[in-house]
Amino acid sequence: MLDVKSSASDYIYSAINLHRLRAYDRNANFRGVPVNLPEPLEPQWPLTGFQQLRPEHKIMLPKLTTEQIEGYFLYRMAEDRQASGDIKALEKGKKMFESHRILACSFYQSGQNTFLSGIVGAAMRHKVTYNYKIKIDRCTGEPLNSHCECPAGKGPHGTCKHIAAVMMMLMHFIQTGDVQVEKCCTENLQTFHKPKAFYNGSPVKTQNIPSKRKHLDSILDDPRPAKFQNLKGYNDHVRNSLINFCSTSSMDISLRYIYPKADLQNAVHDHDYLERPFAEYWIDNALKVTENDCKAIEKCTRKQSKCNEWFRHRKWRLTASRFGEITRMTCRRNKNKLCKTLINSHKIVRKCLLHGKQFESKAICKFEAQKGVKCRPSGLFVRPDFPFLGASPDGIVDGDF
Repeated sequence: MLDVKSSASDYIYSAINLHRLRAYDRNANFRGVPVNLPEPLEPQWPLTGFQQLRPEHKIMLPKLTTEQIEGYFLYRMAEDRQASGDIKALEKGKKMFESHRILACSFYQSGQNTFLSGIVGAAMRHKVTYNYKIKIDRCTGEPLNSHCECPAGKGPHGTCKHIAAVMMMLMHFIQTGDVQVEKCCTENLQTFHKPKAFYNGSPVKTQNIPSKRKHLDSILDDPRPAKFQNLKGYNDHVRNSLINFCSTSSMDISLRYIYPKADLQNAVHDHDYLERPFAEYWIDNALKVTENDCKAIEKCTRKQSKCNEWFRHRKWRLTASRFGEITRMTCRRNKNKLCKTLINSHKIVRKCLLHGKQFESKAICKFEAQKGVKCRPSGLFVRPDFPFLGASPDGIVDGDF
């Protein structure tokens, strides 16, 4: 009884499978009619006749719109079995166009077509460039073919970011007439001979300085006792003390930049009753020294050119190294220019000066051996009765001073 049932079930199962196989054969395994796509034809790109794109060529090119560019890219992506909504190439191409990565562009018109050719730089590696070719309809402006040397832009219908950047540049050129192509070094305005801009802003206040630490309101409170706060004339006292200290010591304290500079022209008119010009009184007061000041100046300037104090005390004085030039001055000499060279002295590098610095110590040693004397270093000598004069000997022999 069991054998009869098993044989019947096997027969039914075989009949069902046979019916299913016949249905598959009848419906060709439920596959559609195969579509044989023809191979894309390679367009004939011209090799000669191109001319560089210039503003006067604006009227010669057809109008190219954003819809045409997007339609060309979306259609080609769908044909290449990519997501039609993926427009990353257009987004990246727009950034490349804004970054001026298009290096060259030329065009050529033949029949009903307009051909574009040029060079575009890579997005990441700035030394890498790609050649591109674009073919558009001369009447409608529709992009027909495109090719780029990059891996994503090969073929007669390449849709890489480089092609997108060129098309956006072409659309911008047709609308405005501005060629957004990177300029060569000879096309840019030379700026090496122009001085750099200087910062003329006021100092930043303490509460405006960026800091990770949160400042409390009490940090800017006046730490002085209440009776010494808001005293009348205290700000003027601080200002005058600061300016006088900086003028006498030549120290550069940043606090003094808070106060505006003095108006010397108005000061001259305020003191027009003086016998001499106001500038002479100002210089005489700055150069005024006593006997103790002269000794202190000589002591602190014994290193001479290796010491900043030596340059500071020489600035407003006529020194021995320049006195011969002043005595030999004639009426044809430009006095203003001479005064500027005396005040605004700069470091001079000459062969004779370098030779003197190199062999000065040896010459002094030989002089001491021949004369049997001892020399010691000397600084800048100044006299109280002639404070505008100064001299720096190479050395002082014992007993002379």
